[in-house]
Amino acid sequence: NLKDFFVEDEEVVTYGSAGECLEKIRWLTDHPDQCRAIALKGQKRTLEQHTFENRVDQFYQYMMKRL
Repeated sequence: NLKDFFVEDEEVVTYGSAGECLEKIRWLTDHPDQCRAIALKGQKRTLEQHTFENRVDQFYQYMMKRL
């Protein structure tokens, strides 16, 4: 469910098969600037939104709705 947390091919690179994986590896290898940009955007999103504090808050909100 990475699509719920990151923008695909902008913040994270995913694949659905071994062939697609190889294709994306080749593309990323041939385009190092885009590869780095994707990595930096993913890192930024992770550091800003996917923190322990955010997860605890989300869990708390989830539990409060069910109690």
